[in-house]
Amino acid sequence: MLQMLQGGHDEEDFDSLEGSDGGAYQSTSYNTPESAISGYSPENNRETKERPMLGRSFPSTSSYSASENSVRNTPPSVTRSTHNLKERDSDEEERHRAALEERRRKDEEEEEQRERERQQELEREKERERERQEKEDRAKKEVEEQRERERQQQEEQQKRQQEEQLLLQQQQQQMEEEQRRRQQASAPPLTDAIVPLQPPSYVPPQQMAWPQPNPYLGMRPPSYISVNGVPYMRLDELGKGGSSKVYRVLSSQNELHAIKRVRLDKCDPETVTGYLNEISLLQRLRGNDRIIKLWDWERTGGKLVMRMECGEIDFARLLHEQQGKRLNMNFVGMYWEQMLRAVHAIHEEAIVHSDLKPANFVLVKGSLKLIDFGIAKAIPNDTTNIHRDSQVGTINYMSPEAITNPSGLGNKRGLKLGRPSDVWSLGCILYQMIYSHPPFYHYQNIHKKLSAIPDPNVVIDFPTYSIPVEPPQRTASGTYEPVHRQDLAVKVDQDVLKTMKSCLNRDARKRMTIPELLDSDEFLQPKQSTQSPNGKANTLSINHAQMNQLVKQVIQFGKSQSNNPSVLKPETVSGVTQALWKTLGDAQN
Repeated sequence: MLQMLQGGHDEEDFDSLEGSDGGAYQSTSYNTPESAISGYSPENNRETKERPMLGRSFPSTSSYSASENSVRNTPPSVTRSTHNLKERDSDEEERHRAALEERRRKDEEEEEQRERERQQELEREKERERERQEKEDRAKKEVEEQRERERQQQEEQQKRQQEEQLLLQQQQQQMEEEQRRRQQASAPPLTDAIVPLQPPSYVPPQQMAWPQPNPYLGMRPPSYISVNGVPYMRLDELGKGGSSKVYRVLSSQNELHAIKRVRLDKCDPETVTGYLNEISLLQRLRGNDRIIKLWDWERTGGKLVMRMECGEIDFARLLHEQQGKRLNMNFVGMYWEQMLRAVHAIHEEAIVHSDLKPANFVLVKGSLKLIDFGIAKAIPNDTTNIHRDSQVGTINYMSPEAITNPSGLGNKRGLKLGRPSDVWSLGCILYQMIYSHPPFYHYQNIHKKLSAIPDPNVVIDFPTYSIPVEPPQRTASGTYEPVHRQDLAVKVDQDVLKTMKSCLNRDARKRMTIPELLDSDEFLQPKQSTQSPNGKANTLSINHAQMNQLVKQVIQFGKSQSNNPSVLKPETVSGVTQALWKTLGDAQN
């Protein structure tokens, strides 16, 4: 065998070897030739070392040097086997490297994922810390604001107390001065006689102070209400409702005012908005003499204070005083016209009052003025109506369109109100002036009343006669019933009935407007009659525009005849009157 590997064998020997052990030979790897070719050590090749040799074994010598001849004469099967082993080892190493690379890549990805999660956790922790800090800052700010408000309230309270104390001191000084003047005026004249400094029964006078409450006389120190630092002495309470009270006060110049004081902490946001809206509208209407004037106002802490004109009496109380008296159409006509002009003033400013009733008109120096704009609302520029989310006003004077569906199914768009709604309320007031009660007063149940007002099947009664009704009096049966004075009944004029029916029309589009009620309604503008030259009665109705034209012609005629002394002669005046009358008649014909 050694001779064969060294090339010293012949063909027969090789054939004999192949014939006897050829199968094993072809499937066996020879370590020696491979070592000789590539220098590969058999110790490093575990697979080759551990593979059993079939038939025979060959010595492994690391010092064996393969010659060029031995390599050239190596059998092809041995070469192929060696090549396959190398490829298998190379593939195995490649897979091992790939597995290591894959494991390294996965480790890096896991590390990156852990790093990202760690960063996200840090960010979340920072966000939580930032929110906690902001919450603490807000809490500190709220505490500081609350302390600041309390401090301001304390300062305002101290300021009011100081002002009241100052006023008390001033009044006390005035009283002391007045007392001294009276004592000096009543003291006997001085003489040269020597008199004792004090009689035996002398009692030192007490120090003058403000009169203390006297249980017998009912005296008590006055209280004051301040508006923007100016104190006003409170005289009496004019009225109250909900969270507000109205007082009659006296200024240091002895002028009477009315102060409305509201506790905003007891009001819901909608009510607060209503009071602020009232201030805004009163400031907007300050120049109108038909509207109550707002002189000053102040909002401090949880209170709202408004200083306004003071009325002598409200119209509801005035109507109450007229109960049981005969109908006076001069009284009705005068105040009806003043009401129309007051409401016309706010309608000209695109404002709907929405709560017209006798108590919201007051007499100020003989003139009727409109008050209480708490639920009034301005009409947008591009519309003729306003929308509300709830019912507003006093039920006896509410218009049909101001009442929602009695079944509770409200309009999603809200209540649509306009100037005709105020006209309905005025019609209810006129009805009360004529008949001593509003139209639907006989409905005692509020739900039935709310159903009857908008119901066209419920006919409003317009009696022919106005019968005064005295306040309820005790009857023989022990009940209280109103007294109807049939002996003072007065027939209602047809013009008045026509006016009431027009105002109380359930169709808002068919109601008369306030300009029409003022200028062309026959109640306030009665027909004028005169005697024609032929002895027949002529009747002419004159409206506001014709009256303006008439006055204009009179003024122009007066200017043209200013230097003519005969212009005031009876015949001249009669001629001018006939000419103007003819002009009016031609205009109407």
